[in-house]
Amino acid sequence: MHAPMMILCFANTVSTCAGPTLATSGLALQVPIAIVSDAIVKHPIWIQSAITITCTLVGGAIIVIAFFGLNLKERQEEEEETVQDKTEESESLFPSLPRD
Repeated sequence: MHAPMMILCFANTVSTCAGPTLATSGLALQVPIAIVSDAIVKHPIWIQSAITITCTLVGGAIIVIAFFGLNLKERQEEEEETVQDKTEESESLFPSLPRD
């Protein structure tokens, strides 16, 4: 029952507010959230050695950094499109005069 709702929410996110790349990377945020909750709730196996702790935390950090990096890129592209649209709109309102 929960899977169809999750698919519907994901499809809505992709179509309305974010591109498919950002929505998919948002789903990947489940991994760092699971790492933190696993460490808080119980004593996971990956805490037994320094190497596994380092690899797990670095992997989770990479996912979080990538998500925010993609989010910044999406915002910059939206701002560029907005500026370009405003420029085109002002040019259509005030066309340049032909030069002799």
